[in-house]
Amino acid sequence: MREAQRQFAEQHSQVNIITRHGFPTNPLFDGNYFLSDGCHYHALGYEVLADWISHMALYDFYNGSVDFQAPQVISVKRETSKSLSIEFDKPIAIQPDLKIDGIVYTVKDQLFAVNSKKITSISELKVDSKNPKKLRITFKGKRLKKGAVLTYILGDTYPETSIPYRGPWLVDARTGIGAVGFTSTIK
Repeated sequence: MREAQRQFAEQHSQVNIITRHGFPTNPLFDGNYFLSDGCHYHALGYEVLADWISHMALYDFYNGSVDFQAPQVISVKRETSKSLSIEFDKPIAIQPDLKIDGIVYTVKDQLFAVNSKKITSISELKVDSKNPKKLRITFKGKRLKKGAVLTYILGDTYPETSIPYRGPWLVDARTGIGAVGFTSTIK
Protein backbone atom coordinates (compact mmCIF):
# COMPACT_ATOMS: atom_id res chain seq x y z
CA MET A 1 0.00 0.00 0.00
CA ARG A 2 2.79 2.45 0.89
CA GLU A 3 4.47 1.86 -2.46
CA ALA A 4 1.19 2.43 -4.31
CA GLN A 5 0.70 5.73 -2.46
CA ARG A 6 4.25 6.78 -3.28
CA GLN A 7 3.81 5.95 -6.96
CA PHE A 8 0.47 7.77 -7.10
CA ALA A 9 2.04 10.95 -5.74
CA GLU A 10 4.98 10.51 -8.11
CA GLN A 11 2.61 10.35 -11.09
CA HIS A 12 0.42 13.26 -9.94
CA SER A 13 2.48 16.37 -9.18
CA GLN A 14 -0.33 18.07 -7.24
CA VAL A 15 -0.54 15.21 -4.71
CA ASN A 16 1.64 15.54 -1.60
CA ILE A 17 2.31 12.90 1.01
CA ILE A 18 2.63 13.29 4.74
CA THR A 19 3.31 10.22 6.87
CA ARG A 20 2.61 9.40 10.50
CA HIS A 21 6.25 8.35 10.84
CA GLY A 22 8.61 10.45 12.89
CA PHE A 23 6.30 11.60 15.68
CA PRO A 24 8.25 12.82 18.70
CA THR A 25 8.22 10.74 21.87
CA ASN A 26 5.02 11.27 23.86
CA PRO A 27 6.10 12.37 27.35
CA LEU A 28 2.72 11.47 28.87
CA PHE A 29 2.33 7.82 27.85
CA ASP A 30 5.73 6.12 28.15
CA GLY A 31 6.77 7.55 24.78
CA ASN A 32 3.78 6.05 22.97
CA TYR A 33 1.41 8.16 20.90
CA PHE A 34 -0.93 5.25 20.02
CA LEU A 35 -4.01 4.22 21.97
CA SER A 36 -4.26 0.55 22.93
CA ASP A 37 -5.95 -0.30 19.59
CA GLY A 38 -2.66 0.42 17.77
CA CYS A 39 -4.45 2.59 15.21
CA HIS A 40 -5.69 5.77 16.87
CA TYR A 41 -3.57 8.31 18.74
CA HIS A 42 -3.48 10.00 22.10
CA ALA A 43 -4.17 13.74 21.84
CA LEU A 44 -0.46 14.53 21.31
CA GLY A 45 -0.36 12.38 18.16
CA TYR A 46 -3.31 14.23 16.65
CA GLU A 47 -1.78 17.57 17.65
CA VAL A 48 1.51 16.72 15.92
CA LEU A 49 -0.29 15.49 12.80
CA ALA A 50 -2.50 18.62 12.69
CA ASP A 51 0.59 20.82 13.06
CA TRP A 52 2.33 19.03 10.18
CA ILE A 53 -0.75 19.24 7.94
CA SER A 54 -1.25 22.95 8.67
CA HIS A 55 2.41 23.64 7.82
CA MET A 56 2.04 21.64 4.60
CA ALA A 57 -1.04 23.70 3.65
CA LEU A 58 0.83 26.92 4.52
CA TYR A 59 3.67 25.90 2.18
CA ASP A 60 1.41 24.67 -0.62
CA PHE A 61 -1.21 27.42 -0.65
CA TYR A 62 0.31 30.47 1.04
CA ASN A 63 3.99 30.41 0.03
CA GLY A 64 5.26 29.10 3.35
CA SER A 65 9.02 28.80 3.69
CA VAL A 66 9.29 25.14 4.86
CA ASP A 67 8.14 22.17 2.78
CA PHE A 68 6.43 19.65 5.09
CA GLN A 69 5.96 16.93 2.48
CA ALA A 70 7.51 13.63 3.54
CA PRO A 71 10.90 12.75 2.00
CA GLN A 72 10.60 10.38 -0.96
CA VAL A 73 13.11 8.01 -2.51
CA ILE A 74 14.62 9.03 -5.84
CA SER A 75 16.96 6.08 -6.44
CA VAL A 76 18.63 3.06 -4.87
CA LYS A 77 22.08 2.31 -6.30
CA ARG A 78 24.55 -0.47 -5.65
CA GLU A 79 27.95 1.04 -4.90
CA THR A 80 29.80 -2.22 -4.22
CA SER A 81 28.71 -5.81 -3.65
CA LYS A 82 28.23 -4.89 0.01
CA SER A 83 26.95 -1.30 -0.09
CA LEU A 84 24.06 0.79 -1.37
CA SER A 85 23.23 4.45 -1.59
CA ILE A 86 19.65 5.63 -1.31
CA GLU A 87 18.92 9.11 -2.60
CA PHE A 88 15.94 11.11 -1.35
CA ASP A 89 14.38 14.31 -2.65
CA LYS A 90 15.38 16.26 0.47
CA PRO A 91 17.91 16.03 3.32
CA ILE A 92 17.19 13.22 5.77
CA ALA A 93 18.21 12.19 9.28
CA ILE A 94 18.15 8.92 11.18
CA GLN A 95 16.19 8.98 14.43
CA PRO A 96 18.09 7.69 17.47
CA ASP A 97 17.60 4.15 18.71
CA LEU A 98 14.45 3.61 20.75
CA LYS A 99 14.09 1.35 23.80
CA ILE A 100 10.69 -0.29 24.24
CA ASP A 101 9.95 -2.89 26.91
CA GLY A 102 13.68 -3.35 27.48
CA ILE A 103 14.54 -3.96 23.80
CA VAL A 104 16.56 -1.45 21.79
CA TYR A 105 15.28 -0.91 18.24
CA THR A 106 17.37 0.66 15.47
CA VAL A 107 16.54 1.74 11.92
CA LYS A 108 19.24 -0.54 10.50
CA ASP A 109 17.86 -3.64 12.21
CA GLN A 110 14.13 -3.07 11.76
CA LEU A 111 13.10 -1.34 8.56
CA PHE A 112 14.76 -2.87 5.49
CA ALA A 113 14.31 -5.98 3.35
CA VAL A 114 15.96 -7.25 0.16
CA ASN A 115 13.76 -9.38 -2.10
CA SER A 116 11.13 -9.52 0.69
CA LYS A 117 13.58 -10.93 3.27
CA LYS A 118 14.22 -8.76 6.33
CA ILE A 119 17.81 -7.60 6.52
CA THR A 120 19.64 -8.08 9.80
CA SER A 121 23.11 -7.80 8.31
CA ILE A 122 23.51 -4.02 8.04
CA SER A 123 26.80 -3.05 9.64
CA GLU A 124 26.53 0.68 8.98
CA LEU A 125 23.74 3.08 8.12
CA LYS A 126 24.61 6.76 7.82
CA VAL A 127 23.64 9.96 6.08
CA ASP A 128 26.31 11.08 3.60
CA SER A 129 28.13 14.05 5.16
CA LYS A 130 28.68 15.68 1.75
CA ASN A 131 25.14 15.11 0.47
CA PRO A 132 22.49 14.89 3.22
CA LYS A 133 19.95 13.64 0.67
CA LYS A 134 21.91 10.35 0.46
CA LEU A 135 21.84 7.46 2.87
CA ARG A 136 24.66 4.93 2.71
CA ILE A 137 24.12 1.34 3.81
CA THR A 138 26.95 -1.15 4.31
CA PHE A 139 26.24 -4.85 4.77
CA LYS A 140 28.25 -7.52 6.54
CA GLY A 141 28.48 -10.78 4.62
CA LYS A 142 25.62 -9.97 2.23
CA ARG A 143 26.27 -9.74 -1.50
CA LEU A 144 23.94 -7.33 -3.29
CA LYS A 145 23.02 -7.65 -6.93
CA LYS A 146 21.63 -5.10 -9.33
CA GLY A 147 17.98 -5.87 -9.98
CA ALA A 148 17.30 -6.99 -6.40
CA VAL A 149 14.44 -5.16 -4.68
CA LEU A 150 14.94 -3.05 -1.53
CA THR A 151 11.96 -2.32 0.72
CA TYR A 152 11.86 0.35 3.43
CA ILE A 153 9.25 -0.05 6.21
CA LEU A 154 8.28 -3.64 6.71
CA GLY A 155 5.35 -3.69 9.08
CA ASP A 156 3.23 -1.82 11.56
CA THR A 157 4.39 -3.58 14.75
CA TYR A 158 7.70 -4.44 16.37
CA PRO A 159 8.90 -7.95 15.50
CA GLU A 160 7.12 -10.76 17.34
CA THR A 161 4.92 -8.30 19.29
CA SER A 162 1.61 -6.53 18.88
CA ILE A 163 3.19 -3.21 19.90
CA PRO A 164 2.59 -0.57 17.19
CA TYR A 165 5.85 0.54 15.57
CA ARG A 166 6.60 4.12 16.59
CA GLY A 167 10.21 4.47 15.62
CA PRO A 168 12.96 4.97 14.99
CA TRP A 169 12.53 6.16 11.39
CA LEU A 170 14.32 7.93 8.54
CA VAL A 171 13.00 11.49 8.72
CA ASP A 172 13.17 14.89 7.04
CA ALA A 173 16.25 16.54 8.58
CA ARG A 174 14.40 19.84 9.00
CA THR A 175 10.81 18.94 9.93
CA GLY A 176 11.15 15.46 11.46
CA ILE A 177 8.44 14.01 9.20
CA GLY A 178 9.13 10.38 8.35
CA ALA A 179 10.21 9.29 4.87
CA VAL A 180 7.62 7.57 2.70
CA GLY A 181 7.93 3.77 2.64
CA PHE A 182 9.10 2.34 -0.68
CA THR A 183 9.96 -0.71 -2.71
CA SER A 184 12.67 0.03 -5.28
CA THR A 185 14.84 -1.95 -7.67
CA ILE A 186 18.58 -1.68 -6.96
CA LYS A 187 20.35 -0.18 -9.96
